[in-house]
Formats: sequence, C-alpha cells, structure tokens
Amino acid sequence: MKTPSCVVGLLGGIGSGKSAVAGLFREMGARVVDADVIAHRVLQEPAVRSKLVSWWGPQVAPDGRVNRSEVARRTFGSKEQTRKLNALVHPRIGVALKREIGRARRRGGVLVLEAALLLETGTSRWCDVLIYVDAPRGSGGSAPSPGGGAPRTGSGGKKRSGH
Repeated sequence: MKTPSCVVGLLGGIGSGKSAVAGLFREMGARVVDADVIAHRVLQEPAVRSKLVSWWGPQVAPDGRVNRSEVARRTFGSKEQTRKLNALVHPRIGVALKREIGRARRRGGVLVLEAALLLETGTSRWCDVLIYVDAPRGSGGSAPSPGGGAPRTGSGGKKRSGH
C-alpha cells in the first residue's frame, strides 16, 4: 500500500520563524524544500544569467556567476525592475517546486515548502495544508528546540519589519 502524501506550505514574513518550524518538521522526518535555495540555483542558470547580463550589463555576473547583491541593487528599489526579474525567475522556480511536489506525491510522506511568496505566486494551490508562522516580536524567529534547551534562531540573521 502506498503511503499517503501531504504538502505543507509555510507562510510568514522575514524573520517570522518559518525556518525554525521547517526544521522541526525535518526532525520529524518531513522533506523540506526551501524556495530561496531553488531561487539561488535559478539565478545561475545560463539562460537566466544571459538575460540578466543583457538587461544590466556584465557587472551582474563579473566572474560568470550572478552576483545576487548586484541584482538586488538593481531591482528591489524599482517596482518595474522587480516585476521584470520576478517574471523571469518565478516560472522557473514554480517548475522546480512542482517537480519536488511530484516526487513527494510518488514517494508519500510529508513535504514542507518554505516559500516567502507562497500566496503571491499561486504556489499555495499545490499545498494540502497552509501554516502561518509568526513568532512573537523581538524573538527573532526563534523556536524552542525539541526536548527543551536553548532556542534556535530561524531568521537567518534577517530582521522582520515592525507593524
């Protein structure tokens, strides 16, 4: 008999504790896919790199690898440039996530998607369950470690904007 599968989507802002919750799922045997890791790989694809260089010049990939800081400098201050970048990379990220979900469905078990833009990109429609994560203000996305002990940070050094 095939083991049922479940795709869990983690939602929450930067520093909300998504990584800490994903880590807890991982410790319980779930497979975790981080969309940021996939996005970093997508930026290095030859076709993407070539397009970025055609838009913004060779300083975007001075050593043959896309410099993410340079891409950020050129995009995130401009809605138009951000839209253009997202239109290039989000479909490729979606293909990779769908591939991971297909594997999880065939294998069974739990797959956790850690993706900041789960709702905005429509990726949430591929999930069976959505979990919104929001650590208390000032906690930096920390979560208690299993079995007690010191908290672990899940914010990756990023600070969440205050509301």
